Amino acid sequence: MEQAIDHPPDRLSTYKQAADALGLPYFKIQRAAARGELPTYSLLNGRKYVKLRDIEARIRVHN
Repeated sequence: MEQAIDHPPDRLSTYKQAADALGLPYFKIQRAAARGELPTYSLLNGRKYVKLRDIEARIRVHN
């Protein structure tokens, strides 16, 4: 898992940013978030965000 330098693990990232940073398909992050398998965070704009740390932890649990 290679991580982009400008996306620290605790920074909020859009699904697309997280997918690009971790080399995962966008839809996998979107579906996991929709099923409640990943915590999501919403700001005033209503857009959903995730933390790379949460995605990495989820991957470790299932491997």
